[in-house]
Amino acid sequence: MPEAKTESHDRPTSPPENTSFVWDNNWCSANLQDWQIVNNMGKQSDLSKYGFGELLISDDKGSAAKESKDDSAKYPEVTGKNLLPGIEYSLVEGKETAQERNKLVANLKESTEGLSENEQSRFKIFIGNFEERMQGMEANYMKQGMDQTAAHKKVEEQIKETYHHLNRILDKDTPDFAGLSPEEKSKLVRQVLENSCNTTDVRQGNHSTCNVAAIEGRTYAQEPAAAAKMVADVVLTGEYQTRDGSTIKIDKGSLQPHDEAKMDPLPDGGRNFASQVFQVAAVNVYHQRHGSWRYEQREASGEKGDTGERLVDYSQNPPKEGPTLWDELRGKDSEYFYRSPQLGGERIIDIGDQIMDNGNQPWYFAAKDAPTFGQPPTVDSAESLKEALEEAKRSGELPIVLRVNTQKEPFLKDSGNGEAGGSGGWHVVTVTNIIDGDPPKVAVDNQWDKNSDRTSREKALDYDTLYQAMRPNA
Repeated sequence: MPEAKTESHDRPTSPPENTSFVWDNNWCSANLQDWQIVNNMGKQSDLSKYGFGELLISDDKGSAAKESKDDSAKYPEVTGKNLLPGIEYSLVEGKETAQERNKLVANLKESTEGLSENEQSRFKIFIGNFEERMQGMEANYMKQGMDQTAAHKKVEEQIKETYHHLNRILDKDTPDFAGLSPEEKSKLVRQVLENSCNTTDVRQGNHSTCNVAAIEGRTYAQEPAAAAKMVADVVLTGEYQTRDGSTIKIDKGSLQPHDEAKMDPLPDGGRNFASQVFQVAAVNVYHQRHGSWRYEQREASGEKGDTGERLVDYSQNPPKEGPTLWDELRGKDSEYFYRSPQLGGERIIDIGDQIMDNGNQPWYFAAKDAPTFGQPPTVDSAESLKEALEEAKRSGELPIVLRVNTQKEPFLKDSGNGEAGGSGGWHVVTVTNIIDGDPPKVAVDNQWDKNSDRTSREKALDYDTLYQAMRPNA
């Protein structure tokens, strides 16, 4: 254990009305850290490793420890309470994380001065909720083979690096390729925090991006710092470097809020601006590394079926898009192809593996008899699907991405009989949990909207129903 360095703080003249221990605002952090408490008699309490909102303190007489679990301990910036008088403490681990967190709170306060106190508090609550969610990831990382020390460290790193990249977006001295206003930057940061807290609320909106929306939700769930880095890199520089060293370039027009990304609050099923940025960049991770196409998001023309998505051939001068390109290659009846990302199977896996390290564990599955791009991992029965998903849960790899057929139930009904964005054919969803019971059920998150999510036991699917929905039509 590293040697503790004691930090001195001014003491309040009287205890707060709530006598539960509350962390000092200057060093509070709701993530997993080790603290050492020193009482006013100079006697040291036992070092206590704790989870979110659980800090144990013993007084100088050795009386029973007091445990702080109230909301003021979880969200001290929101409540503004201070330390009890006469207690000194030192931060043993996580000092850099606390510094990034406090910097983010300060940057958000400066950038949201025009908002109400309630709106500013929302940012801080998202921070608290994000760190609370990350507490559970220590056990998940241990399932992936890490020992507790390594898992603890990864949690700290993910929180710290997520805040670091959000601070980059808010830093006034950082060049900004996208040319966003301070209000747009604040909104973007809030949405990254929201996506980091509520990973099953990532949506594709009325776009054909279920493929990369599933990758986005999985990235936020497993390694939120990787998602935050992608968003920050793209809006600040117009570029993103993949894990194999390729440089992906995004046009400035795709980095302006389009369609529902302009709305705040967002309607259910709408794609927020942070997800627009991530999904545009993610599609380009494949196309720019495997040819001359670029994927761009533009304002929809108003024509039926036009979502503003374009595949553009940059090998030609000037670059060609839409029917001009596809008239030459496939004929005029194929306009769908230049207005969708054209991703599936191995292409989805390629993108996900370039954004974060997925190790050697499969995280995408399709039915063996379904048409696919390339040769992704497949299942050939409800039993083999069960084995694959249960192994994913045991090894900490959830969420897992599945390819499903929206012309089959329950996805046909969930799509409003083909009305949802990207529906009417093949689609991808994510499995977030296996719910115990008789029979066990599979919790499925759908990128369409909350009503399409099947994450409760009541709406979750049995293995046979889910497997049949992965197969082609008879």
